[in-house]
Amino acid sequence: MKRPILMFAAALCLLALTTNASPSSAANLLTNGDFESGVLAPWAGVGGLGPNSTITVQTPANGPSLPGLYSAFLDNRAEANGLTMAQTTPNGTAVPGTVFYSFDLKLGTAANGGVFFVEIFAQNAVGAVIGSAGLLGNYTPANWTSYSGSFVAPANTDHLTIQFEAPTGAVIGSVSSMSVDNVNLNQGALTTTGSTTWGRIKSLNQ
Repeated sequence: MKRPILMFAAALCLLALTTNASPSSAANLLTNGDFESGVLAPWAGVGGLGPNSTITVQTPANGPSLPGLYSAFLDNRAEANGLTMAQTTPNGTAVPGTVFYSFDLKLGTAANGGVFFVEIFAQNAVGAVIGSAGLLGNYTPANWTSYSGSFVAPANTDHLTIQFEAPTGAVIGSVSSMSVDNVNLNQGALTTTGSTTWGRIKSLNQ
């Protein structure tokens, strides 16, 4: 009678480990991904900022993935300009393997060559880009829309960068504006030494 009880308990433990390993439950590698601090930092404008191209935190304006009041707003009304918002995770926060990403977007205006893209980079310890998710977009969601996907970070990956790009065309009146919210980068649960399998659980009860 003792062995079936132990087997049942072990099965429950395996189920718990499997559940905890799901990407949706993994910790976000980004800070202030939902902008609920009410400020932009540690996000930064890394290109194209100027009097007619700004990045602000707005409220009330919240994406559908998580409850809240705030989101970021990229508003580029400068001709032939590459307005970009980015965040780089600290050194040592990423490893080779699958990177899961998700974010909410809502289009403000796209006119006369204005477009919107997202890029995610895998970087080594000295900051060199060694992999990416590719150029994601052009995005034109009329209403709040959630996007998600994944890519495989290569060997020697140490940290990640995600950037939201609102470039305009080289014509007068080109506009690219977009609301961004609930940005998440994660790699699922950390892998422990010696994976737990059903066969291993059975061997522990023999």
